Amino acid sequence: MKTNEEIYPGIKAYKESIKTYNIQRAFTQIESLLSEANSRLTSLEPWKKTGKEKGDILLQGLPYIYLATLLLFPFIPEATEKVMKAMGIHPDTTLDTPMNINLNTISKPDILFEKK
Repeated sequence: MKTNEEIYPGIKAYKESIKTYNIQRAFTQIESLLSEANSRLTSLEPWKKTGKEKGDILLQGLPYIYLATLLLFPFIPEATEKVMKAMGIHPDTTLDTPMNINLNTISKPDILFEKK
């Protein structure tokens, strides 16, 4: 299994940004990860697939959701905790923790942001 840094090499720059309180650079790394995920899914077009092929493509997006959740945690902890709970990610998980998600326990998350 790949390490988180092999999945997304920008983690090192993100960690350094957090240590030095360079929030703009940290968000640049988050944006880069999400852009990569979007490009990948756009090119693979899972909405045009069915069955196992569609499932396999969607599974490829799971590491991106996992990492984006961890990267966003310092900034929106309440929302990311809901995603972590739905994905079965332990609350003590860090960017150094290998992804370990049981697909059979993923559930629909609570509403992330309430409309007011």
